[in-house]
Amino acid sequence: MGMRHVSRKLCRAMAISCVLAGLVVAAGCAQNRNPACAYTTIDTKKYGGKTFRSPRAIRSAGDVLRTPLTLQYAHNTIGGCPVMLRNYDGYLVGPTMRVKPGDTLEVELYNQLPPNWNPPPMEPWFAHNGGYNFNVTNFHTHGWWVDPNGNSDNVLRHMEPQEKPHRIRVHVPKEHPAGTFWYHAHVHGSTAVQVSSGMAGTLIVEGGLDDVPTIAKAQEQIFVFQQIAYDEDGKIESLDLFGPEKWIEHKRHTLINGQLVPRIYMRPGEVQRWRFIHAGIREALHVQLEGHALHEVALDGLSLGRVSTWKPGQSVALYPGYRSDVMVKAKVPGDSESNTFLLLDAASSDERRPLLAGVIEEEKVLAEIVIEGEPVDMALPTSKDVAATKPHKDLHLSDVTPGAEQRVEFNIAKFYCDPAKPGSKCRPCAAGDDERQCGENSSSKFMVNERPFSKSYEIAAKVGTVGKWTVTAAPKIGPHPFHIHVNPFQTTRIGPDGKEENIWKDTLIATPEPSVLLTRYERFTGTFVMHCHILDHEDQGMMSLVEIQK
Repeated sequence: MGMRHVSRKLCRAMAISCVLAGLVVAAGCAQNRNPACAYTTIDTKKYGGKTFRSPRAIRSAGDVLRTPLTLQYAHNTIGGCPVMLRNYDGYLVGPTMRVKPGDTLEVELYNQLPPNWNPPPMEPWFAHNGGYNFNVTNFHTHGWWVDPNGNSDNVLRHMEPQEKPHRIRVHVPKEHPAGTFWYHAHVHGSTAVQVSSGMAGTLIVEGGLDDVPTIAKAQEQIFVFQQIAYDEDGKIESLDLFGPEKWIEHKRHTLINGQLVPRIYMRPGEVQRWRFIHAGIREALHVQLEGHALHEVALDGLSLGRVSTWKPGQSVALYPGYRSDVMVKAKVPGDSESNTFLLLDAASSDERRPLLAGVIEEEKVLAEIVIEGEPVDMALPTSKDVAATKPHKDLHLSDVTPGAEQRVEFNIAKFYCDPAKPGSKCRPCAAGDDERQCGENSSSKFMVNERPFSKSYEIAAKVGTVGKWTVTAAPKIGPHPFHIHVNPFQTTRIGPDGKEENIWKDTLIATPEPSVLLTRYERFTGTFVMHCHILDHEDQGMMSLVEIQK
């Protein structure tokens, strides 16, 4: 149900919620539009160009990182538009939390959102899927190898609004890999709305690459790429705002740490470490820096054990949920050359940007890099420098435990629901169905292995085994980012030199061409999820439970 077509009864309920939150009126029940919030191109020259800011940081002390975190509606400004969104502590990006292996993360989460106004719908097959419970939350440590049970990284837990503080306690094993990870809300039904509002932040496990001398000397910059899909009222209160072309049609701009086209300053010859985190919802990013190579040292937080250099004009591909750590060495601008270089989301066709099927997107500027000041001569790390930091040994098909094979296919299909028989089972639309059946009386199902998300279906595996997953996306629906919690996996990619290489990740773009993933089920048992990281797809059912058994 779109927010512009809500019933009077629902509007009254939303208005009561907004009064409790200290707001004037509920989104969708009145128009408070500001021209700066219209679906028009944002003037980045006018609203961008502010000095780059990394998110505020919290560091563990005495083997514990203990912090409060408040979820609330907050007023901020994006490109001149006054937005009112669900945020952590009132900021458009959450704080960076830095821990060491062996530490414990203790978060006291205060959900100060108003009482929920949109409970789950009641259609029989849609009972667990859709956009609902927008004010219920939880806390997911994306990419961490930690316990999925109890008050740890448990995305099946619901943290209701207006209750006593919700306590989260996640122990990081001493064997945990160092690297760049992130956290975000993950309640099924509200994930897209909350993450797209900025409810995400960086998690860093220190060590590994941090201790390589050439990397330790480099200034660190954190890039949380955000796709905040606010409407013309500056709000996000519906899944109607998401879709394969909505981001382009609405002309919103990818932010970095809540900033629009920020400006980064470097000295000639300086080396910096940039931690890229794609915390957006749908749009893929193909990141390039004019005139500069991007020297990649880690993917999804896990050290490559080598340096993979993407030359000028080549892109680092980031899909929702992806991370990449790159080293950048500022060039010495020539006499006739500008000292400002653009960090770009490269222009691309449908073939290069599959998450926006049918859309050719123009080049977008993400940030400006200004090179000025006294030159310095800093060294880049070499593959020899970082070889010892690779956290996992390679797996081989011969390591797979007999019977420990899984198949995953993402799919979207239309189903006909007979309006004359409420409560009856919907059936798949088929060739020859008339427009009434597969038009106004049809519904789309978002599925894994031909099933929408249900608590009655799960994929099972055993701890102590090595599994093989074959992952695809059905033809004609476009690729989808596959993400699994708890255990990372090994797969392959084509590196910048055009050769195939093994990599370790927790999120991977799935296509009709099968991808083979190998994974170890180590230490942790329990139930968690795997899903599409186009988060409105996950909310609508493209998710499955996974249980690791003893």
